Amino acid sequence: ILNVLSYDRPHMIHMEQTTDLQIYDLTFTNSPQYHLYLHDILDVTIHDIVIYVDTEEQQRLLKSHNVWGWHEGIPVFPLNTDGIDPAGKNIHIYNINVTNYDDVVAVKPMNKHGRYSDCSQNILVENAVVRHGVGMTIG
Repeated sequence: ILNVLSYDRPHMIHMEQTTDLQIYDLTFTNSPQYHLYLHDILDVTIHDIVIYVDTEEQQRLLKSHNVWGWHEGIPVFPLNTDGIDPAGKNIHIYNINVTNYDDVVAVKPMNKHGRYSDCSQNILVENAVVRHGVGMTIG
């Protein structure tokens, strides 16, 4: 069940090797997994966005796939509905409003094989309103 939940669900937005990007003035609702997964990015600004997980809709979807409730002591609702998962360099995230019951901003590691960065660095998050979220994480 956990493999189905984690790996068969797409991210709402998934970008790789991207530079000089701005994401702003958007609302993201009920991503199957991460709302924004941005890997190997450089000079990215994300601002004035809303990320919202509708718990009733999540329950309905999980029940329709017979994966509602608990599995081996782990809650499967909502699972891995991260807000913004960046990995890269020179990232500014501000004026965000997130209700997702999971990581709001989860900085991911880079490795030496990145095109634009070999380490996640120079990341600033400010003015984040978090309702029913885990907050900020690294890793």
